[in-house]
Amino acid sequence: MNQERIANHHLFSMVVLFVIGSSLIVGVAAQVEIDKWISILIALAAAVPTVTVYMKLLSLFPGKNLFDILIIVFGKWVGQLFVLLYTWYAFHLGAMVLCNFGEFVNMMAMPETPKIMPILLMGISCIWVAKEGIEVLGRSAFFLLPILIAIILIVQLLCIPQLNPEFLTPILADGWKPVWNGAFSTFAFPFAETILITAVLYCPVNKKAPYRPFLGGLLSGAAIILAVTLRNLLVLGATLKQHPYFPSYIAVGRIRIGDFLQRMEITVSIVFVVGAFVKVSVCLLAAAIGVKKLAGLNHYRPVVVPIGILMILMAHGIYKNTMEMVEWAFEIYSYYALPFQVFLPLLLLAIALISRHRGKMTNAQPTSS
Repeated sequence: MNQERIANHHLFSMVVLFVIGSSLIVGVAAQVEIDKWISILIALAAAVPTVTVYMKLLSLFPGKNLFDILIIVFGKWVGQLFVLLYTWYAFHLGAMVLCNFGEFVNMMAMPETPKIMPILLMGISCIWVAKEGIEVLGRSAFFLLPILIAIILIVQLLCIPQLNPEFLTPILADGWKPVWNGAFSTFAFPFAETILITAVLYCPVNKKAPYRPFLGGLLSGAAIILAVTLRNLLVLGATLKQHPYFPSYIAVGRIRIGDFLQRMEITVSIVFVVGAFVKVSVCLLAAAIGVKKLAGLNHYRPVVVPIGILMILMAHGIYKNTMEMVEWAFEIYSYYALPFQVFLPLLLLAIALISRHRGKMTNAQPTSS
């Protein structure tokens, strides 16, 4: 099978859209009220070296993705166990993002519509692009990103009359504990979820790992999340805690420019559709590649459709209601995701570096005559 390649500018766009994914709508750092921006900056400071670990792994094994590296480092049986775990994580995360989308449409946009319908439509779109591969996904992300940024910039400007700087004070009124909790939550969702991109990406032989587009995408996505979060805080202020579900939708709904420019919430929906589309597609593609690795198939495309259908079904029943979804996202998910995002990549890198160092030492020893 020929390996699919992705240009750096396409990778940059894909990382940006993956990072903002559902986080612009669901929100980040729900544990914090007015100091969310501090939590985001702390989480980003932790995410940059973490993503560097991901890229270092790819650079140590050119032409290999995360699943290949797991089997090379841990061996066939233990490696396949970890491949199974990461395949589950990709599948589960994709189902959760699909559910976020379905809950949003059902609760805020079209309450008369059954939740399964938006999930089904989004799922089918993601199945199509995942079958086409990472190249098509990267080109799609490159096309969609400028449109998304233009929408966000226009909405930010339209919100200026509603902004109140006093809503950002007092700083650290509740102390550091909720800020650290919010930072931990934001690190896990969405920054460190980028580990799944290494499952669909590899470092071409004789080329450096794509540090610049990957880190650039992470920083750009974080900047967008920070800007949108500050906008929500400056518009809603203390009332933000009264709107724990989809704060961006509530904030943008406050835009009133005369009698002719109102009901701008549609822009939030567009942002969510684009971000969720890319994120779910990456998760589905990663899960399909994982199943291909486990089953010893020649290609992942034959399993994309059945995995996508299972993801849609799981998304429809994964949470009982929106309250349960938000509780999982901000109270439980961080601990659940930490082994996939931090512990296993660090262990993988440590063993790979030790093995490589020992190999060099062995090769450097003179042979006895």
